[in-house]
This record gives sequence, C-alpha cells and structure tokens, in this order.
Amino acid sequence: LLMMVILLDQQKLHFRKIDITIFQKKNNGQKYVRYIQDRMAHNSFIKPVFFALHKLLRCFNLNNPAKNGLKTYAIFLMILISAERFKSLNAGHLFINTIYFYAHCFVY
Repeated sequence: LLMMVILLDQQKLHFRKIDITIFQKKNNGQKYVRYIQDRMAHNSFIKPVFFALHKLLRCFNLNNPAKNGLKTYAIFLMILISAERFKSLNAGHLFINTIYFYAHCFVY
C-alpha cells in the first residue's frame, strides 16, 4: 500500500509551503541487496569502480542525498548502466566511461 500525505499552507491563495510525504509499508531492501550482489557477481569491475566513484563524490560532498547528492544505490545504478552500455575492458576503463557518460553525454 502506498499512502501519500499532502499538507498545504496558504495565505490569500498564494501557497507558501507544500510538504509531500510518502509512506510505504512494503520494504524492498532485501530485494535490492540481492540484485546488487547478483550484478557484482556478473561483472567484477563494478565493485572497485563503485568505491572509487563513491570516494570521489565524498571528496566534493556530493554523496549526501539531503544536500542534493547521490544515494549509494543511484551510484551503483549509474555504474551498472555504464558497464552494460560500454562493455568495459577493465575497471579503469569503466570508471572513465562512467564519468565521461554522465558528465558529457547524458541529457539531464
């Protein structure tokens, strides 16, 4: 079940505050962990690239989702998509392709 709560604070028909909170009773955490483990087992380059990219993002304070950074799962998915798209030869090649793709080619 998915329940959504919307709180609106209005003054003279001008909205000043909108708070959207989503509550979901079903937790998919274990399914995500199994998926990550399965993908890492199929491509040995993902793990070292993940740690290198995560460390790089942390150096620039871009790993904190509360401050518009990337979540760990988002970083993993970025690397996974790059790995499937470019068929990298090694971890260094995958790292460079991931950075290049999301910095220059990906349309936001």
